[in-house]
Amino acid sequence: MNASLIDDPQGVFVKRGEHTQTANVMKFTDNGGPAAMATTIIDYLERAKQAADSGAKPVKATAPSVAMPDELVAALDADPALSEAFHALTPGRQRMYCIHIGEAKQSATRAARIEKCRDRIFAGKGFNER
Repeated sequence: MNASLIDDPQGVFVKRGEHTQTANVMKFTDNGGPAAMATTIIDYLERAKQAADSGAKPVKATAPSVAMPDELVAALDADPALSEAFHALTPGRQRMYCIHIGEAKQSATRAARIEKCRDRIFAGKGFNER
């Protein structure tokens, strides 16, 4: 099911997280929630099935740009091997590192996060990968 292909007149879709682009999840706070919304859920599933059967493809949204923290720019400039490894990552992996490092309030914390992420960057792994 691709929720971006159907409209949400009931407003039941929510985003998975802060950096998610499309609201595509239905959340329930109790076990009776799905039963209470059975008609709406069935309607949404039927419309999603029709969209899938028609071969419709979602419009690919461009990810909002995330500023690269100054400390990361300096670290990449100072270490060509790190720069090469970082730029070999997929754009999504680069973005998650920029978000993680940039969320720190202090420069020292951002620098420490860069050091902690070095091994994963060299391994070609994303921030959330094991």
